[in-house]
Amino acid sequence: MKSRRNTRNFQFGEQQIAQRQAEDADDPRLTVEQAARYLGVSVPTLNRWRSTGNGPTWTKLGSRVYYRVSELKAFRS
Repeated sequence: MKSRRNTRNFQFGEQQIAQRQAEDADDPRLTVEQAARYLGVSVPTLNRWRSTGNGPTWTKLGSRVYYRVSELKAFRS
């Protein structure tokens, strides 16, 4: 039996990818290491801030944590 790909879900996934790429072009995501360097703090400090809710806003994609540059700028000021 041939497997059929759900075209609607596939197209929706492509739209999500295109939207994320557009967002990244305007406001790139940084890894934890890059964000710590940007803020001038150590990675453990940034991790502690994240776990206590005192740090900048972060997002999680899969198992990876990212910080938007705009959020880091807002946190710094």
